[in-house]
Amino acid sequence: PAVASAAGSETRAERGRKPGGVKDPRRARPPPPPSAPSTRPNSRVAAVFVSCSRLQPPELATEEPLTTASEDIDRIVAGAHHDPFRVLGPHQLGDDGQRGWVVRAFLPDAEAAAVLASDGSRRHEMTRLHPAGLFQAMLPKSSWPLVYKLELRNHEGHTWQIRDPYAFPPVLTDFDIHLLGEGTHLDAHDRLGTHVREVNGVRGVHFAVWAPNAIRVSVVGMFNHWDGRRHPMRSHPGAGVWEIFIPDIG
Repeated sequence: PAVASAAGSETRAERGRKPGGVKDPRRARPPPPPSAPSTRPNSRVAAVFVSCSRLQPPELATEEPLTTASEDIDRIVAGAHHDPFRVLGPHQLGDDGQRGWVVRAFLPDAEAAAVLASDGSRRHEMTRLHPAGLFQAMLPKSSWPLVYKLELRNHEGHTWQIRDPYAFPPVLTDFDIHLLGEGTHLDAHDRLGTHVREVNGVRGVHFAVWAPNAIRVSVVGMFNHWDGRRHPMRSHPGAGVWEIFIPDIG
């Protein structure tokens, strides 16, 4: 039922008829946000939002040491970054990771956040890079490989944990991308759209869409308060395909 609801909402979100019956989200408005959104994920309703207009990012305001360009940070918090996986999630510091790792996350609901090892053995407090809710944690080389969750605390003192969707690899293979890009994939219905899958032992929902003219594509729904900045998708340049795996929904 969750997959059917997600796919149904996706078709009302966007696009003039394309192969496979996908609609262009530029021709429909996204649903309005709820007046009192819940902090608990809810996967019953989800849609794919495609942005084809450029957004003006807010100014960067931080005294924390930066491990990525300030322009990238501005674009992430504005929901205007074409390659969010380049900024969010885990990244090596240095070509070989000798200087350690950094984990970044955009968490607009959080007053504070931390990176937790899934086995509970380690905890790394995150620092706020941007007042809109971009956080980062610096991890020593010895802490990796690390299977982690993010712990969030809001201004009311409530805490909860989530898995980081930007810590998961692509689901589509290079061959999938090639065939989808040239329009010859015989199983496009099983690659595009919304599908419950398991990635690295974690159950979630994989979203994929063909949107060659978009500068940013996001998944929106009740679980993220219909906020297109929270789950921007991975771009596959040249093929016009976007995807993201969101754990623990569906």
